Amino acid sequence: MVGEVRLADGAVSFRYLTDTEDFRRARDLGFVSYPAFRKLDREYTEGVMAAFQRRVPPRSRGDFSQYLELLRLRASVNLSELGLLAYSAARLPTDGFSLVWPLTEVSAPGEVLLEVAGFR
Repeated sequence: MVGEVRLADGAVSFRYLTDTEDFRRARDLGFVSYPAFRKLDREYTEGVMAAFQRRVPPRSRGDFSQYLELLRLRASVNLSELGLLAYSAARLPTDGFSLVWPLTEVSAPGEVLLEVAGFR
């Protein structure tokens, strides 16, 4: 995990976790920064949602309900923009970037949908 998206008092912010082993490992592997947030030493409070919303199709798109089905969500689901980013992981087929919810504040019972790449 190289950064953190937070929701506090209705505002969304982003900051890099530069003091973590994950961040150092990502840097060693070539990570520089997310293009919308190039400065590593600051907390971003403006344009955070706009930057990440580019990674999901607009709700006005004709096939948006099919996109929700791919996420195993009903077309009638009422999700906030942040919720949609969480369910989709903001993943694009053209890169390896994604948002991951670390599940640190979850208590049982719960339900988790995991993508399986293969099996033995």
